[in-house]
Amino acid sequence: MATIRECGFKHHKKSDGTFNIKYRLTHRGKQVYISRPHYITEKQLKKDLTIKDNFILTEVSLDLASYRKKLSEVGSMVDLYTAEELAKLLKNKGETPSVEFVQFSKAYIAELKKDNRKGSAANLQTVVNSLCDYFGRSVIPIENINSLMLPKYEAFLRGERK
Repeated sequence: MATIRECGFKHHKKSDGTFNIKYRLTHRGKQVYISRPHYITEKQLKKDLTIKDNFILTEVSLDLASYRKKLSEVGSMVDLYTAEELAKLLKNKGETPSVEFVQFSKAYIAELKKDNRKGSAANLQTVVNSLCDYFGRSVIPIENINSLMLPKYEAFLRGERK
């Protein structure tokens, strides 16, 4: 379950005396911070670094509502993401994923086996297994398989098998 809330840091004080508000996304025990264009002064903060200015609270509440809505749109697929991937999804206003690669592949492999195409099914299963080894997990959102990861994946395949 991913959670998001606003936070401030005393050590992030700018030279003009303002603080940048950050949003802390917590997912699977990891925390990622999303920077926003809201700046406040020390007078607008309580001693525990929570916001007391109503105008800023309204803006932050709108941002948080938007982020929480996006997280709820991801739904049960939220567990497929790391905290960093979720933060990227929220920052880029990305679309929710439509396909989880391993799950899709298993269904397709089952169809191949049913059609008595066992050789093709075995080849595809080898590819799926190697992708799971590369990513280090058995759940891979389709967005993770792209042209940027292919050279690294090729180097992984050419490397020594562990």
